[in-house]
Amino acid sequence: MRHPVSGPTPGPSGYDAELRRYARPGFDLLKVDVEGREAGVLASADLAYWRPRALSVPARP
Repeated sequence: MRHPVSGPTPGPSGYDAELRRYARPGFDLLKVDVEGREAGVLASADLAYWRPRALSVPARP
């Protein structure tokens, strides 16, 4: 059974909009763990603009 995930919904500008609220470009670590929806979250952020120094995403089989 999947549990609902709280927080921003991934979309064309979903995660990018959240980063604009809480971060500045060049931050140290971006950790994404959203129960299998990591690709959608990462696709909704302009990583070239944000330039996180490290990215942590869980490995899923």
